[in-house]
Amino acid sequence: MKKWTITVVPHTHWDKEWYFTKQDSDVFLSANLLEYLKLYHQNPNCFSFTYDGQTSIIEDYLTYFKDDNNAILFKALASKKLIVGPWYTQPDFFNLTSESIVRNLLLGITLVEKYHGQYLATAYVPDSFGHTSQMPQIYRQFGLNQFIYWRGARPADLEQGTIHWWEGLDGTKILAYNFYFGYWVMGSHFPYQRLTSENLVTEAQLFLTSFSDILNTLKAKIKVTNNILLPFGGDQAPISKLLAEFIDKLNDLDQEHAWKLADYDEYFADNQFTNLATVSGELKSSAFARVHKTIGSQRVDLKIKTKAVEYSLYNAFEPLATYYHMMGGTYPAELIREILKLLTTSQAHDSLGGCNSDETNRDIANRLDRTNDLIASSTTKLLKTYSYYHQLKNEEFLIFNPRITQNQNKQNYEVTLFTKLKKFAIHLATEEAVNFVLLEQNYCDGGYDVVATNNGEKHVQREGFYQNKVLLLDLDLPLFTISKFKVTKTANYNNRLVNIAKLKTKHWEFTINPDGSLDIYDLKTCRLYKKQFLLEADYDMGDSYDYSPSHQQPGPVSQLFKTKYDFRQYQDYYQLVLNNTYLIPSHEQGKMIKQQFELKFAINNTDFIELEITTKNVAREIRWRINATAPFMTNNSYANQAYGTIERPVILTEDLKNWEKEQWKEKPVAIETNESFVYLTDDIIKVGYLTRGNNEYEVINDDHYSTLWITLFRSVPFLGRNNLINRPGRASGVNEISVNTPDAQLLTTLTFNLQWFVSADNNLWNKAEQANTPVVFYQQQTYNSVYKHADRFLLANLEELDLTTKTDLKLFENPNFVIKAVKKSERNNTIIVRGFNASCNEIKFSFENLPANIQQINKVNLLEKENETNIKNDSLKKYQIQTYEIILKEERNNATRII
Repeated sequence: MKKWTITVVPHTHWDKEWYFTKQDSDVFLSANLLEYLKLYHQNPNCFSFTYDGQTSIIEDYLTYFKDDNNAILFKALASKKLIVGPWYTQPDFFNLTSESIVRNLLLGITLVEKYHGQYLATAYVPDSFGHTSQMPQIYRQFGLNQFIYWRGARPADLEQGTIHWWEGLDGTKILAYNFYFGYWVMGSHFPYQRLTSENLVTEAQLFLTSFSDILNTLKAKIKVTNNILLPFGGDQAPISKLLAEFIDKLNDLDQEHAWKLADYDEYFADNQFTNLATVSGELKSSAFARVHKTIGSQRVDLKIKTKAVEYSLYNAFEPLATYYHMMGGTYPAELIREILKLLTTSQAHDSLGGCNSDETNRDIANRLDRTNDLIASSTTKLLKTYSYYHQLKNEEFLIFNPRITQNQNKQNYEVTLFTKLKKFAIHLATEEAVNFVLLEQNYCDGGYDVVATNNGEKHVQREGFYQNKVLLLDLDLPLFTISKFKVTKTANYNNRLVNIAKLKTKHWEFTINPDGSLDIYDLKTCRLYKKQFLLEADYDMGDSYDYSPSHQQPGPVSQLFKTKYDFRQYQDYYQLVLNNTYLIPSHEQGKMIKQQFELKFAINNTDFIELEITTKNVAREIRWRINATAPFMTNNSYANQAYGTIERPVILTEDLKNWEKEQWKEKPVAIETNESFVYLTDDIIKVGYLTRGNNEYEVINDDHYSTLWITLFRSVPFLGRNNLINRPGRASGVNEISVNTPDAQLLTTLTFNLQWFVSADNNLWNKAEQANTPVVFYQQQTYNSVYKHADRFLLANLEELDLTTKTDLKLFENPNFVIKAVKKSERNNTIIVRGFNASCNEIKFSFENLPANIQQINKVNLLEKENETNIKNDSLKKYQIQTYEIILKEERNNATRII
């Protein structure tokens, strides 16, 4: 009996795109997968092969191969020899929204079920750049009870062994196995190119010799078992037909270790572990592997575009499609599935990071544009259908409110209206007047109509019209329904902004400083917030993975050259337009050039100030940031991430003491990520930002104040660079060469949207959701038929809708419950509502008195499979995620399961 067992799992880590395009990847994937299918066809009892935990691998293959091998493919899936899932694509967690993580797993698992296969029942994440602290709860709700990872552990985390419990933000624990040397270590010693049936013994002996030091380290580190899990493979690793024979030879030659082939699930099924340590919180340390904490600002244009697509899908289109479904229409399930495939492919490891070749990033941008087009045109189609049933007249318009709770206050809606009249009023269908401010108005030539006559085409001049950007003020629209508006003629027209000499509202008083920042005085609390919205640039001598300060000149390099400003007002709505021109170096040691920023502030009588920043970047190797300075000093920041709010230290004191002597892979930096808000607090007020796509921040303390810096963008010319200040040694990415990425310099016009706030509000999650939700709007108009996606198309085969249907989903009235999904179930005709408790206190719901249209409420897991039926009450602990299945009365008898 040998003392040690080495469980070898054949796998490949398949980046979908990186320094290569997805097209490149698909070509080699097809050949790789075909090779395994040949092996399986010849011997169905051959070793299993894990395709990186990604179901999309199968779809990529089937795109190009629709032949007799498909039967072999499906048999291999069904017998769990070809192992895919649970993911659709391997994600990077810190730059996407909460719901995308769940949808990635849900899509991956349901597609394996569609192919009648067996998915990997282990949360397998071999290469992602860190792990958010709600993942244990998410994994367990998908029935995944063990977790494999490489990056993110700290030395203290592994002191008692590389197998441990990982405890999440809500207290959920999952069994975790750390790949101490990564997913590729055995493959890097394996003779892929040399191995033949004739030299098996020689190569096996060479392998045992070369691999002995690594194996001894793994044995010393695991501590809790004598069975080591050893992944065999690497990046785009091929199939080795002689692997089984090679393992046999290892067993013949090795008197200490029993080598066996298995899969990850088998390893956990065969081993029980006791007396394990518990590791808590985020896994994002760079001690054993690089985690690229500053990748959150790389190719920020793509990250902003990704977030916009996510919020359009989850917060707007899916609720609209659900409303349509409740009215009797067909829910576009397949369309949404295709949108999710495009989106999650663009959010794959490396893809969303932006650490790719320019050609690859252009593919990602194109894919996101296609996704956005599908959402926008589908939204237009549904709203055009509603406009038909609402019998909209010219210039009338609809707004759909996707909210199902009153967790948010009244809000403003920005819409673009086309009108014949320059002066107009707006009313609800109930004749109630709507207060609004006209932000922009442009006269447009009407063009010509083309009329067919006996004498050929006749061109008829059309009347001109006005395109109006309008902000509808303080609307409290009915929940989860459509409201109808009409544009009317008026003689009393005073809805325009007028210039004012000084900016002072009922809440705030503003002073513009010589450095271009603002001092903001809170008239309610008599507290002064100095030097807000300061823009600052420094050199970025990093690469597509990481920011790096300059060796030659660290610190700010921008100088304010001049500033201009305008104050405008309409009733309690104020606008400040600030134009700052800066002198900056064109690149490191380059000449000074000018760069202009327009900062457009929108100010109401609330704690939140909206800000739109526009600039045309002209410099290379530069990083721009904007600040929020707190009138206090704090040691912690708070940011939302993956169904939770995370407290993080401002200074990584212990890590900074140890990283050099322990030879960490990167210097630990306190540059962090957020999903849609970040703030500092003195336990009385919060100072921070709601963000719309900007994912990265840092907090700098001085003697008296803490300053929050939001990274706007970075401009870097290379994929990979050696010897960065915070990342010594080799370049990341393609180690042997730096790949030029001129597109990553972002020498283009960029726009950023944020909301600065000073508030005691504890409901920031809902505020951020509201701020990121696009307006779902449609106007019936005959002036510009190409403004809305596909509006020019005529509707055909209108589905019959019943506008009298009750759509009340008002069930979750608690300000701490944040709704993240309203959609149709993947498995039946019921409605899914998913949310989470955003507080540290228990919250409760009563379902005793349901709305008239609802039959019953079931609790389901993240796979949308029932846990508890017909519940009457429920309670959620801190940060608990919960999915509810709502059965409508008219659907009670035909809620057919679709698996």
